[in-house]
Amino acid sequence: MTEPLEKRLERAMAELQAAQEAVARTERELRQASFAVLSSDRAVRATVGPQGELTGIDFLEDKYRAMSPRSSPPVSWRRRTRLA
Repeated sequence: MTEPLEKRLERAMAELQAAQEAVARTERELRQASFAVLSSDRAVRATVGPQGELTGIDFLEDKYRAMSPRSSPPVSWRRRTRLA
């Protein structure tokens, strides 16, 4: 025997609500994501937000004092995500 229409609609609405909550949770997590780049000599770390905006730059271990203004060392990428 088939399930009554009312029960099927109730189940479909519950599934829709669960999917909407999952999307909202993912959107919150993505809004809080950040990505960090660390220079190959580990002297500088730059952090960007989810829209690519610079959110932080750190000069590590006072190595910046010995840097040349023209030096541009290659960087290695490192992903850092903060979740709520």
